[in-house]
Amino acid sequence: MAEELKPDICIIGGGPAGIAVAIAAANAEVPVVLVEGSEMGGVNVAAAVPSKALVAAASRYESLRVGPAFGVTGAPLQVNLGKVHDHLRSATEAVAANGSAERLTALGATVVKAQARFVDGHTVVAGDTTIRAKHFVIATGAKPVIPDVPGLGEVDYLTFETIFDATRKMGHLIVLGADRYGLEIAQAYTRLGIDATVIDDGPALADEDPELAALVLERLRAEGIRVRDRTRILGVARRRGGIRATVAASAGSEGEEIPVDGTH
Repeated sequence: MAEELKPDICIIGGGPAGIAVAIAAANAEVPVVLVEGSEMGGVNVAAAVPSKALVAAASRYESLRVGPAFGVTGAPLQVNLGKVHDHLRSATEAVAANGSAERLTALGATVVKAQARFVDGHTVVAGDTTIRAKHFVIATGAKPVIPDVPGLGEVDYLTFETIFDATRKMGHLIVLGADRYGLEIAQAYTRLGIDATVIDDGPALADEDPELAALVLERLRAEGIRVRDRTRILGVARRRGGIRATVAASAGSEGEEIPVDGTH
C-alpha cells in the first residue's frame, strides 16, 4: 500500500553516519526518516567491525606465540578458524544491534527498507513510500570495486565483505591491493597460520609517508608476508586446488611471467 511521509529530515543510507544523524534527530524529537536498501550498518558492520575483531584475535595469538621469548610458555597453540568466525560474528552482532531498524524505530525514527531515488528536488521514492522532506542527508556508503584483472571473473574470489565468512583454514591467501586494508587482512591471517601474498601494481602503502611505510613493510615481511608491490598482474586462472595469479617478472618487463599459486 502506497504511503506518503513528510518528515523534517530524510536520510538516505543506513551506515554509521546515517544512523548517527537519525539517532540525533530522534533524540531531539525531530521527525526523521531513514532509507536503507540493504543491511543496516553498511560497510561498517559488513567489513570494518569484523576486520578489527579479526585483528584482535590475530594480535592475541601473536602475543601468545612470542611468549617463550619472555620466559612464558604454555600448551601448544592452535587456531580454530570456526571459533574465530564465531568471535567475528559475535562482535558484529553486538555493534549491529546499536544501529538496528528496531532500535531506531523505538527511538522515534521511521525506517524504510528499500532503494531510494529522487523524483524531484524535494521528493524521494523508496519502494511504495513517497517521502517529501524539508531536508535530505545523503549518507550512502561504499561497495567493493572488483579490479579489472583478466580471468578474475572466472574464479571464486573473496571481497572485504565476504572474506570474514570463512570458517575453514585457507592454505594460501592472495590479496590484490597493498593499501592498509589489504595489508591488515594479510597480516591478520598470517598471524593465524595462513600464508599470504599481497600483489599491487603500484607501491605498497602509497598514500602513507614513505619512511613510515618502509618500516611497516619491513615488519610485515619479517612476519612472513610476501609483498609484491610495483608488480603488474597479468591474469588470474583456476588451477587444481585453488587459483593462480600470473604477474610480470619485473616492472615494465615484456614476456617474463611468474606464477603465484594460492587457494583463495
